[in-house]
Amino acid sequence: MFEITAMITDISAVLKRRHAAMLGRNAADDGARNPLQEWLKFLRLIDVATPVDLQIHLIADNYAPHKHAKVQRWLKRHPRFHVHFTPTSLFRDSLKPDTLRSMRKFVISLAVLAMTIPASAQLATKKSLTLAAAKTIAAAAEAEARKNNWNVVISIVDDGANLLYLERMDGTQIGSVDIAPMKARTAIRMKRPTKVLEDAVLGGRNTMLKLPDVLPVEGGIPLTIDGVMIGAIGISGVTSAQDGQIAAAGAKALEGMK
Repeated sequence: MFEITAMITDISAVLKRRHAAMLGRNAADDGARNPLQEWLKFLRLIDVATPVDLQIHLIADNYAPHKHAKVQRWLKRHPRFHVHFTPTSLFRDSLKPDTLRSMRKFVISLAVLAMTIPASAQLATKKSLTLAAAKTIAAAAEAEARKNNWNVVISIVDDGANLLYLERMDGTQIGSVDIAPMKARTAIRMKRPTKVLEDAVLGGRNTMLKLPDVLPVEGGIPLTIDGVMIGAIGISGVTSAQDGQIAAAGAKALEGMK
């Protein structure tokens, strides 16, 4: 009969409570049949029930089955398992057999139940579009527009399609105040330049016109850095091709940012 006095592990949310209770009960109640086989069975059960990238630490009594050659070979094949032994006499000499059995059932179940406690969640680290960056992008787009004597509305949204910056150059048609943000939102929602959607419509895919909150007209370009889309720019005020040219100039300004 093997004795497990404690288990310390960094396993997070891998077993439901009923599975944890089952694991503890099986390990405790079946131990009297064949100490070596049940110890191996217990190790295999934990191995199957837990993610392979997690380290597992076991504290076990210093019984012969725990150090058997078969166990050592199994542990060598599973380096994420770390077994720490305590002197056999620590519990055998100080506690009665009935107390040991009760303790075994309680500790095993408690230890495995600890696996169900979620570990601290790790938040993703990502780059986001700031107002300062948006102004720099808008300035590059405005410079391209002024160079060609074009009056446009410049709109920049973040990766959630939320408006971050809007500029209407003097003399620009009022309707472009609504159109430019729509182009930017379409570009980030569809994760592609709006020219791709416009070309699809021109190619006969009129279903594009029925997509909700999508404006398939050139002039919207996603803003990408390190392969990740962090927002989009939308331009409206001149022809769609000219809008696209201005948007491209603004998007290029992102290349020098970190």
